[in-house]
Amino acid sequence: MLQLFIYCVFVIQIRGIFCEQVVRTLIKAKYVKDMSLFINSSPDIDQWLSLRSTKSYFDSDYEYFADLKLNNQSLAYLVDKFKAEIKFLDTNSTRKVKRLVKNGIVGKYVSYDEITEWMLKMAKENRDLVRVTRIGRSFENRQIYVLKMSSKWRSWQSKPLFLFDSGIHAREWLSVATNIFLIDKLIKQFRANDAGVVRIFQNFELHFVPLLNPDGYEYSRQSVLNRFWRKNMRQSSNGFDHTCYGVDLNRNFDHKWMGVF
Repeated sequence: MLQLFIYCVFVIQIRGIFCEQVVRTLIKAKYVKDMSLFINSSPDIDQWLSLRSTKSYFDSDYEYFADLKLNNQSLAYLVDKFKAEIKFLDTNSTRKVKRLVKNGIVGKYVSYDEITEWMLKMAKENRDLVRVTRIGRSFENRQIYVLKMSSKWRSWQSKPLFLFDSGIHAREWLSVATNIFLIDKLIKQFRANDAGVVRIFQNFELHFVPLLNPDGYEYSRQSVLNRFWRKNMRQSSNGFDHTCYGVDLNRNFDHKWMGVF
């Protein structure tokens, strides 16, 4: 308690009791649940980077960290209650700190080629868990891949299947990045023996198609005037208008497609 008191006096003298600052808080795993409840229920704390594992970002003796904007009263509570280590970030900037990005493509908007390379890499590095299969070609002749995940592959045919697809609309880059994040997260949690994820893989087969519309996606990434392009790049089939491109793939399913009733 004496150390906490000295620390708080120092902070108050240097920064002021009501002054807000951005800090990186590092904590041990045993405090994660309680600290998460505290910061999510506190109106005085602004989460610039929510609680997450340090393993994917930097080496540390602490298992979790968060970047928070808070006043000194809340800061002192974190140190006292959760034994947090505090690192002060740039408080002069009015902008939020740059989002940390993991190595590779996770957390980024990347090209079709990078996504394909990453999927094949995941399959090569996780042969017991991941398979990648070609399911077709786009109008501009790009391969469309599905990444399959499950454990105990010998019995995979008897398992219920869940399909996660994204990127059917060219401009919806976030859906593609979310699907990639989900794949990465599930593999890491399985390797960490997360009980819930292990049960999922034992009882279900998960299929991921991160990019259903690679042609439209690449067009939206490279175009200056049509960043909000939605459709694919198929030319009109009416034989007259060769300047009319694109089919909205999400409006092109047969009646009762994949229906169960």
